[in-house]
Amino acid sequence: MKKIIAALFALAFFALYSANTVSKEIKLSDELTITEIETDVFLVTHSFPWPGNSLIVKTGKKDILSEDA
Repeated sequence: MKKIIAALFALAFFALYSANTVSKEIKLSDELTITEIETDVFLVTHSFPWPGNSLIVKTGKKDILSEDA
């Protein structure tokens, strides 16, 4: 189930990111922000229900690595 949610999140993220390539930061909501910290390396920060970060790395044309903290 977690893999499906992560895949859907990644697809939504890259769809939003490709539509807004000028900005290095995408604010999905008041509690959720995605920031490109390096080329193909993204920091996902959320504040609700508790503060946390995730790291998404595009490692190839079709490969994505996701790390939650």
